[in-house]
Amino acid sequence: MKMGIWQQIRKTLSDILVSLSHLRNGEMLSFLYFLLIATAIWFLHTTQSELQSTITYPIHYTELPGHITVSNRLPNSIQVSIKDKGARLYAYHFKRKKNALNIDLMALKNKDGICRVPTKNFESRIYNQLNPSAQILRIQPDSLVVYFVENERKNIPIELNADITLADQHMLTGEIEILPKSINVSAPSEILESIKTIETEKLVLNELSDTTYASITLKEIDGLRFEQQKVDIMVPVEAFTECSFDISLQAIDFPQGYSLRTFPQKVNIRALVRESLYPQIKAEDFVIGIKYEDLIQTSGSLIQPQIISTPSDIRRLIIKPGQVECLIEKL
Repeated sequence: MKMGIWQQIRKTLSDILVSLSHLRNGEMLSFLYFLLIATAIWFLHTTQSELQSTITYPIHYTELPGHITVSNRLPNSIQVSIKDKGARLYAYHFKRKKNALNIDLMALKNKDGICRVPTKNFESRIYNQLNPSAQILRIQPDSLVVYFVENERKNIPIELNADITLADQHMLTGEIEILPKSINVSAPSEILESIKTIETEKLVLNELSDTTYASITLKEIDGLRFEQQKVDIMVPVEAFTECSFDISLQAIDFPQGYSLRTFPQKVNIRALVRESLYPQIKAEDFVIGIKYEDLIQTSGSLIQPQIISTPSDIRRLIIKPGQVECLIEKL
């Protein structure tokens, strides 16, 4: 079997490299001089000789309407073995992307929904791009098989795949928003039944110090058609500071005629709060207390104060001391 044009070039270059590895500097110059002449002669010979080469032709498929999809993976190219003069084979290789095959899928659809097209049917199109002296020897694969399926629609939630870190003394001020939270997709029913969420590509955001917006691509799922390929996200971030107050302990759910005495009477609370909200936070916004039911069920006199209410957007609230001594007094 004759060697293809590119196999001949690779073999020639390999032989040259082996020869060069055994030469000294002086011999190298002489060798390169004669090599240049020999290469020119060889190139002229190959361009005029009849050779065989395999050329990859890309395939471009037309878009299908939303209610129809193809359930199998289609090849994105075909391999065409061509016999012609070397110079023309060079030209075919350089023009192969420009001469892609355009296939109208809807023109192939039949009642059965399964279409098998011999790639030999594309010979006439390929010959139109070749010189009359060219001969097509083989096309691989030998056929294209297309499975057409009627789609169903479903609204599926988006799942964010993200790795997010915050700068020092910064906090998330709410949930990360995904817009839209869900999208409509279309696919054969057997595929739709197995899809619960659509995951985004991995989003990495490091050391965020302010609210950040980003657009992220959705991960492709075979057989599934999305109404959009990207979603927008918003990561709410703000610097925080610490607030501190001394809070009087409250008697919670004590029956009428009874009161609470604690030692100490006040506890200190510390919490993280957004800088923008810090001026609005007051001691009166916090209610820390002792519940009557908790106290009577405690065997000792020490009990942990409970957080009854706090302002919104408070983080990491700490109460000191962690336990206080309590007495129930009858009025």
